[in-house]
Amino acid sequence: MKTENLRTVKNQLSNLIEELPQAGPVLVTKSGKARALLIPITDDVDLETVLLSNSPRFWRLWDRSRRAALTQFFTRPRSSASSGNACRRW
Repeated sequence: MKTENLRTVKNQLSNLIEELPQAGPVLVTKSGKARALLIPITDDVDLETVLLSNSPRFWRLWDRSRRAALTQFFTRPRSSASSGNACRRW
C-alpha cells in the first residue's frame, strides 16, 4: 500500500487515480496521521458492500438487530462461510 500526504494527493490526484488499479490502495495522511484511503474500484467491486462495511451507522443497526434476534431465541447461523456471506460480526 502506498502512503501519500494530503498535499501530494491534491497536486497529483489525477495521476494517483489512474495508477490505482496497478499500484493498489493509497493511504492519505495529514500531519502524519491517516485520514483517508483511496481504493481502486473495478467492475467486480460491489460498491454497496464497500460503503456499508465502513458505515458506523450500519453496524450499530446490525448489532441492535442481532441482539434483538438473539433475545427472541432465533438461531445463529453455524458459520458465515457456510452461508456464503463473509460476515465480520459473527
